[in-house]
Amino acid sequence: MPPPPGRRKALAELPAHLPSGQREFATALRSLYEETGLSLSELEARLPVSRSTLSRYLRGEGLPDVAVLRLWCELHPAGRERGDAVLGELTALLGRAASPGPAATPAEPRPQPGEPGPRTRFRRLAVVPLVVGVAAAIAIGFWITGPENAETPRRPVTVHNVVQSCQHKDTRPADCSLGLAKDPYLPYSADNRGARVWDDQRLSADCRITDGVVVTDEKGRHSSIWYRVDHAGKRLWLPGIRILPRELGKPGGLPLCTR
Repeated sequence: MPPPPGRRKALAELPAHLPSGQREFATALRSLYEETGLSLSELEARLPVSRSTLSRYLRGEGLPDVAVLRLWCELHPAGRERGDAVLGELTALLGRAASPGPAATPAEPRPQPGEPGPRTRFRRLAVVPLVVGVAAAIAIGFWITGPENAETPRRPVTVHNVVQSCQHKDTRPADCSLGLAKDPYLPYSADNRGARVWDDQRLSADCRITDGVVVTDEKGRHSSIWYRVDHAGKRLWLPGIRILPRELGKPGGLPLCTR
């Protein structure tokens, strides 16, 4: 059933300067927004991103994770088949929007008298791609491993328990603690628990993944996003659904973790 009149504001026109890939994706995402019939506030309550971040996506000013798209498509009122079809289209458009366009290849200039021709120049410069390739390989290795004393960019995250009785430090029951997992790709169970944390506890995160095990909170919201955090000298994993929503959807978030 469509929302009653006045429930949602009309979307503004997309910026004229948007690249074609981002424009196509934003246009398709707007179609999903119209088809689901939910307001930004209603979507914020069902998705692990804030209302302001959703608004940015719809304006073409940012690109969501695939996990967010998957959860959004699951809300489609026409059912799973239609939702899966929309997800496939959006995922393909997301890949194109995130990829830079091919660089133009300049034409080969004609040699002037006394200058070496293209073949001679190629022989002289053939060593350059090799040197650049070696330098790139070193740079990539540095990016993945980093030097021993390199400081990895970090961001504080706040543990959030949606159960209200667990949000009061003085009166909360002992079973209000939340688990940190050893592996975000294994079931979120006691066997995979590396430590316990509490509501409003601050942790330091260095990266995130979007394709981990889906975790459902007590309000029925789902997320496959996980954050890698430090706790008591260990690297463990906090489900994104257990982070304050405004922090989970914060622009300029952490990079994706490398395996």
